[in-house]
Amino acid sequence: MLTQPKRGIVRTSLFIALVIFIFLIYQAARFARQANAQTSAPQIVISQIYGGGGNSGAAYKNDFIELFNRGSSPVSLNGWSVQYASSAGSSWQVTTLSGTIQPGQYYLIKEAAGSGGTTDLPSPDATGNIAMSATAGKVALVSSATALSGSCPTANVVDFVGYGNTTNCFEGTGPAPTLSNTTAALRAGNGCTDTNSNSADFSAGAPNPRNSSSPLAPCGGEPMPSPTPSPSPTPPPAITPIHMIQGSGTTSPLVGQNVTTSGIVTGLRSNGFFIQTPDAEADNDPNTSEGLFIFTSGAPPAAAAIGNRVNVTGTVVEFRPPSDPNSPPLTELSGSVTVALVSTNNPLPTPVTLTPSDTSPIGPVEQLERYEGMRVHVDTLIVVGPTGGSINESTATSASNGIFYGVIAGVARPFREPGISVLDQLPSGAPCCVPRFDTNPEKLRIDSDAQPGATPLEVTAGSIVSNITGPLDFGARTYTILPDAATPPVVSNIGSAVSVPDPTADEFTIASFNMERFFDATDDPAISEPVLTTAAFDNRLRKASLAIRQVMKSPDIIGVEEVENLATLQAVANQLNGDEVAAGRSNPNYQAYLIEGNDQGGIDVGFLVKTSRVEVIEVRQEGKNATYVNPLTNQPELLNDRPPLVLRARAHRESDSAGRTVTVVVNHLRSLLSIDDPAEGARVRAKRRAQAEFLASLLQSLQTSSPTEPVISVGDYNAFQFNDGYVDVIGTVRGQPTPPEQVVLASSDLVNPDLTDLVDQLPAQERYSYVNNGDAQVLDHIIVNQAAMAIFNRFAYARNDADFPESFRNDATRPERISDHDMPVAYFALPPINRAPIANDQAVTVTYATPLTFALDASDPDGDALALTLVSAPNKGAIAFNDANRTATYTPNPKASGMDAFIYAITDAGGLRAQATVSISITPEDVSALVRATSSGLIYSRATRTYNGTITITNASARTIAGPLQIVLSALTSGVTLVNASGTYNGDPYITANAVSLAPNESVTISVRFDNPSNARISYAARTYAGIF
Repeated sequence: MLTQPKRGIVRTSLFIALVIFIFLIYQAARFARQANAQTSAPQIVISQIYGGGGNSGAAYKNDFIELFNRGSSPVSLNGWSVQYASSAGSSWQVTTLSGTIQPGQYYLIKEAAGSGGTTDLPSPDATGNIAMSATAGKVALVSSATALSGSCPTANVVDFVGYGNTTNCFEGTGPAPTLSNTTAALRAGNGCTDTNSNSADFSAGAPNPRNSSSPLAPCGGEPMPSPTPSPSPTPPPAITPIHMIQGSGTTSPLVGQNVTTSGIVTGLRSNGFFIQTPDAEADNDPNTSEGLFIFTSGAPPAAAAIGNRVNVTGTVVEFRPPSDPNSPPLTELSGSVTVALVSTNNPLPTPVTLTPSDTSPIGPVEQLERYEGMRVHVDTLIVVGPTGGSINESTATSASNGIFYGVIAGVARPFREPGISVLDQLPSGAPCCVPRFDTNPEKLRIDSDAQPGATPLEVTAGSIVSNITGPLDFGARTYTILPDAATPPVVSNIGSAVSVPDPTADEFTIASFNMERFFDATDDPAISEPVLTTAAFDNRLRKASLAIRQVMKSPDIIGVEEVENLATLQAVANQLNGDEVAAGRSNPNYQAYLIEGNDQGGIDVGFLVKTSRVEVIEVRQEGKNATYVNPLTNQPELLNDRPPLVLRARAHRESDSAGRTVTVVVNHLRSLLSIDDPAEGARVRAKRRAQAEFLASLLQSLQTSSPTEPVISVGDYNAFQFNDGYVDVIGTVRGQPTPPEQVVLASSDLVNPDLTDLVDQLPAQERYSYVNNGDAQVLDHIIVNQAAMAIFNRFAYARNDADFPESFRNDATRPERISDHDMPVAYFALPPINRAPIANDQAVTVTYATPLTFALDASDPDGDALALTLVSAPNKGAIAFNDANRTATYTPNPKASGMDAFIYAITDAGGLRAQATVSISITPEDVSALVRATSSGLIYSRATRTYNGTITITNASARTIAGPLQIVLSALTSGVTLVNASGTYNGDPYITANAVSLAPNESVTISVRFDNPSNARISYAARTYAGIF
């Protein structure tokens, strides 16, 4: 028998079922409306556009774009941008965004300023430099920072507004109204209305800029009735896979949402841990990461042990360091994080092996975003930035932080390049064509001791680090690997200091040395300097001495920066001198020169001069009281914290006084710190430009006043050898300033002829003196004029500091890391050594009454020109010199004969001198060929018992023969004697004919008388000589 239920119970059951059915239908419709609204009407919208800022009749000075959160939950704008194109354009300008908009909150973006307007905008939440049309254009809100393309793009576009009748792209059936210099496009409902039709949603009205501090204007919604549910067990939370949280772009598509995800713990930090999807559960999209950082603020919970699988609940956040709002973000879970253990001892996911193609030098900044948070592996890394650390100045020691930079083997070392970082916004009013620096996306950062139990690795640039495996983090704008503590990397090829070449004997060297806050052990109440312990100061002195003597090779002149005072610098000089003498070498006699400047921190510039080879002529300070106008206050302020010092000196060899006079300028210009700061950047940029122009004018005046004197400017310029995009310091100093459209603050050309930066003489891979976060760059320069280039030989950096870890600072027995700057050394030619000329005594024979020109036995070993002077004149003649030919012409006096002599001297251009004696023999001239001798015959005289006769000498030539004449009778018959002989010449008798001279055809007759006891036949040969025997 069947039992029938009671009728009332049946009616009640049917009623309940109907109510539930109606509720489910309502909820389904509600959810469908919400889904459709999210698809068709975004939560963040463009609420106001104004392009007339600064134009004629405008009240506001700047264009602006306003955003509004019309939804019910916060939305992060990190990684988003607003972009603008002209009404028919396809080229888009980008302003990047950051921060979070709360429901009902406005967000103001300041754009370019015009020349007019009277009112500043409220404090903007973001700043760009886009100059928008006042009448028609296109504005897009984009969920990335990548510039759109095309005239009507859709990819990543969150909201789009076309305004003005000429606009070719807009939402809905028509554009927003055409605007003017005094009207803006305003979204209806205070920003809440969004029908996806620009013409319906916007109207033209007076601009009303609202920022995040403006009153909230939340948008109302329909009430949603819901029955009171019956109590039921709480279901487990849905798991959101890590790759869905990470997404395929820069930022998470789930940012701001509370999610639960699951993964294996792969790495630990002091403030969180990493999880990764097991290999079997990874998706097939290569652009979505499978790893995620969980931020716990304090130490990770016990459940977060490596190898454990955990479920984690938290809020999706795109983290940027508060001190660096322009940094790319790191996706993480944070907030009130809960961690639930699922299982233990799971195998870790397989690491991704990174290759050079993953870290391309021409790739985007976030080219490793697809691996963020995942385990990665590098087979071989070449270190490009040494291990860093923190310094204790009082003890002159440092503590390692274990962080260094490198590139995968096969990738070239990264160098700083021209321009402003692509991650940073250009200052307001920047010109069109400022270059952008790509931040060197090829480099990796290694935090070697970030994971508990890991040991810091102390590496130098050039070290080889193998087998690096660990989670891929992001910090300091660089992808960072945290090596696993269980499998530490292997390090090899640790480097040491590389010295500059030894100078030759014919060179002198000029250098620069930033000694990095070189303070002494004495407290100076006037400044807030660190006071070193005696031991610390002694250690710094020893390291400085090693660096200068061994690595810099004891330059003749050193321009130093960052030294406390003259006494401190003289202590360095004394250490150098003492150490050289102790090593058995001669005392270089270094002397310190320093004049106090304006630096509030107590550091100055100065010189160390090796006075054994350099004579100091003058040291003076320039520009101590010079000022510039601070653009933030429009008031004058001191320009030079560390005014330049100018040294004039003469460099020479120790054994030679000959040398060169040079002018050396030492500088330490304002640093790059805060150059991009929204509050202080304008002041910093203005000061850097003013300092560059001051120095350029100083160098120009020096080379103008002494065009042939070498001018050498050294120091820490705190500037690259190219345009940094803000100010081109080195270009201005050299006389080659960057064109105005390529730099925020341009300078005029103040130098002519241009100067030369010696770093340009080096191969590209050697152009650095400093390493900042793995980027090799030049801050320390030697800049010279044309006169210095004429004697320039070579240039090198002493590799002592930039490539070496902070831990090397602790070892006073080695030179490395006394500072963080390498030291440039320039080599110049000395004049050749001036050796003394040589003059030798010599003897010459001069024919009677005949001038003689002869070469002097004199020379100069250096080939120098010589000047001849007469020291002692001859007695029997006159002397004349020819300096060019080094000859002398001796002209004997009339009737001069016999011996004569003179003494002469030779002198070179350097004043060195030698002298010698020339002995002169004046000999009679044999004129036998010029005369005709006629004998009269011989007659015997009984009275004298001699044979007597005459000989007539007739001048048969065309010239006059000077007298007296000597007739020599040679080959006289044996036994016959010339009784009236005047004497003998070479054993033969001669008779003098006392004629003064004998003109052509003129004759003179002499008598001869022979004694011939044997009555032999008398014969002889007569020869005639002019002169005196």
